[in-house]
Amino acid sequence: MSELNIRYETQEKELELAQLTHQYLTHKNKVMQWSILGIIILAVSISLLIYESFRRKQQQHQEEMNVARSFIDGLEQERTRISKELHDGVSNDLLGAGLMLRLLDEKPEIRKDVMESIEMIRNEVRTISHELNQPRFQNATLDEVAENMLSQIGAGESIRITFRKTGTSDEWKRIPHDISLEIYRILQELMANIVRHSDATRADISLEVTKSSLVLHITNDGKAYDPSVTNSNGIGYYTIEDRVKTIGAQFDTQITDGSQHYMLSVGWKPQN
Repeated sequence: MSELNIRYETQEKELELAQLTHQYLTHKNKVMQWSILGIIILAVSISLLIYESFRRKQQQHQEEMNVARSFIDGLEQERTRISKELHDGVSNDLLGAGLMLRLLDEKPEIRKDVMESIEMIRNEVRTISHELNQPRFQNATLDEVAENMLSQIGAGESIRITFRKTGTSDEWKRIPHDISLEIYRILQELMANIVRHSDATRADISLEVTKSSLVLHITNDGKAYDPSVTNSNGIGYYTIEDRVKTIGAQFDTQITDGSQHYMLSVGWKPQN
């Protein structure tokens, strides 16, 4: 009888131990399930936060691009309007005034001086008109338009300009039109700043193009100056920044006394 009681008590203890073990394993399983669920929720939350942050940055970048693009488009429209007014209005008025002066019965030497002055003003207005007007890239490539612009600057200023280009004819033709226009305007603005503010005697310009990228280098021996405070309180400089932004380019400057170097690089999706 005593042996039976011992066996009975042993079985009860084993059963109780089994129940406790089962309860422990069940509790442990629930804890693991809740832990996994918590990790999943945390991972999803972090992923959503990262995505939302990325989406907001992309949206902000796109808004900045749209603002810069609108400013550049408006600037080009205003250039075209002013160009037309200068060419059709002021230039023709000066020509008419010159024709009238030829009829005046005055001293020949005075008339000659007046005529030369008017002709000089007329030529200057025509040059400004051409600079303001948007270049046409249908019949000419960026390297050709840039080379022509640089030759005009070199002919009229006390600065020696050298121009070098690398790339095939087909690669120059494949540059997207908007990139060609912005690069041309940036080069035009930088050269104007160099001529007006740096007192440079030499400028070296190079354009290197491949099927999907372009690099512009401008080096000159001018004095150091802060481009952000020149040319109408820095309007030209900030315009360059906007133009760089609209085409997704990289723009770097290295400026010290006696040396200025600008480098601009931009890429695009190759056309088939």
